[in-house]
Amino acid sequence: MKRTATTSRRKYGCARRPSARSAGPWARSTSSRATISRATTRPSRTDASCRTARQPSRCARSRIARSSPASSTTFNEQWTATAEFRHAEEDKEQLSFAFPTNGTSRVAAAPLNGTWKSNKPRFTLRYKLSDDVSFFANYAEGNKPGGFNSATVAPLLSAIGRGLDYDEEESVNYELGAKFRLLDQRAFATVTLFDTELTDQQLTQNIAGQNAAGQVILNSYIDNVGKTNSRGVELEFTSRLTERFDLSFGAAYVDATIKEYVNVDQADLYSNRPAALFTQVSAMNPTGCANAAACQAIRDLDNAQFGSVAGKRTPRSPEWNGFVLASTRSRSPTAWPSRSVVTWSMRVRSSRRSTTGRDGRSHVPERAHRPGVGQLDRAAVG
Repeated sequence: MKRTATTSRRKYGCARRPSARSAGPWARSTSSRATISRATTRPSRTDASCRTARQPSRCARSRIARSSPASSTTFNEQWTATAEFRHAEEDKEQLSFAFPTNGTSRVAAAPLNGTWKSNKPRFTLRYKLSDDVSFFANYAEGNKPGGFNSATVAPLLSAIGRGLDYDEEESVNYELGAKFRLLDQRAFATVTLFDTELTDQQLTQNIAGQNAAGQVILNSYIDNVGKTNSRGVELEFTSRLTERFDLSFGAAYVDATIKEYVNVDQADLYSNRPAALFTQVSAMNPTGCANAAACQAIRDLDNAQFGSVAGKRTPRSPEWNGFVLASTRSRSPTAWPSRSVVTWSMRVRSSRRSTTGRDGRSHVPERAHRPGVGQLDRAAVG
């Protein structure tokens, strides 16, 4: 039995490599390129833009430190096991403010500070059937660090007992697959079955408030809500057919389903409560709620009754998507570099989407099922 300890620099997590796989906006990449004790500081705005902004804005700095040790054990010529652990810390500092045209901030520019730490594993088991065929099983956990909402919504969130911060988004990924060497090792193919579970998702919510003129306005903020499951199969193929011609393609079938999520727009479509119930009582609105907390309580109840989209497919998540990439190399005139590459690529997606009410019927006309639009790109690289 042979053991080796290495420092891993590969991506891992739920979406650790570019592929045809897609699960919509909920399936954000939850992995980061692992480095040893690497710290970075990245401002989201320059100091000058922070001083001169005339709209709701925020200045933020993030300091990220990651370490990713890995250990690989070879039991015999056929079996290999690998364990990787990633420790990450992200410190965030944020300053939120809002300047109208007269230069007076509507919100106190109080600093926000927070630290998010995570320890995530990844385990891989490989079985080598022959020099050309191998099988693998992966288990990986990923996360997306938390953060802060803009202080412009602080009064509204405070009224319903919520702070400006939101927690990390978590993910768990399972994979089973096989790798093949074909055409006298001039081509490689990978087939993967995957199952990804996302929890504590960072999704945008809306909260109603009133401005100085008494008008009701909606403000958006990020909160940890919802769960999504994405499962399917993925095929990747790369080849060097000749000395000058390469061909790659990939395809994936993805069944991405919302397991738990309350969507306020869905509730607004199907609620039977009048809009007056969601705004504070006044001379013009005698049937309104007593205060902001009471209004939010009614809205939460309404959302729970009419806004659940559990069981629906995630938006912007095609069932089928794929790509084709071809490249050729040729000798160039002496005035050109000794090698030039022309690459053609095309990506195609096909999706079917509908909005379905609680009775199971489609209330919004469903889009016709049709192939997605293919995009053809050509790039020349010297």
